[in-house]
This record gives sequence, structure tokens and C-alpha cells, in this order.
Amino acid sequence: MDISQKDFKRGDTITIKVGGEAKKVLVRFLSRGDDPNDPVGIEGEAIPVKNKTVKLTLQQDHPQVVQISVHGGSNPWGYNLGDGNGPATIHSIDILPASK
Repeated sequence: MDISQKDFKRGDTITIKVGGEAKKVLVRFLSRGDDPNDPVGIEGEAIPVKNKTVKLTLQQDHPQVVQISVHGGSNPWGYNLGDGNGPATIHSIDILPASK
């Protein structure tokens, strides 16, 4: 999902409503100027999908983000998400900034 450029901070909570059949996904925060074909901006490891929802609290800053994406399948960018793990799409994103 393309977004207007935004800085995400460690501690922000992101809730993503997903479609598809993925049981686990990678979540990527693509910064301006980064190549979308490279595995950059991935937050943590595989995140479980529960009730078509992924919820995560950022463990690092992600500056100048222009795209948030979820990646399912069995082996995106060499991360093993498991045989039979399906694709994922984004339906909506909710952002709760970290408390100051």
C-alpha cells in the first residue's frame, strides 16, 4: 500500500487487515529511494496472521516510508514462512503512534 511519506518510530503500533490465505507474513516499510526488489525495511521476523489481522509494535525506526507491504508465500526473500503458507494482501492499515 503506497502512503504519503511518513516517519515511523520505534514503539508505534501497526494493525493491518489482510486478505489471502497467509498464516504468517513479513511486513515491510519501504523508505523513499529504497529498491522495492530488495529485502529492506522488513520489521522483525515472520508475524502470525490471526483473524485476518496482523498487529505489531515496531522495534526500530523506519524513516521516510512511502509504502507498507505484507509478504506471504512459503519463502519471501529467503525467510521461511512454511510450506503451504498462502499469499497476503492489505485491506487496511491502522497506526497508533507510540506514547511520548
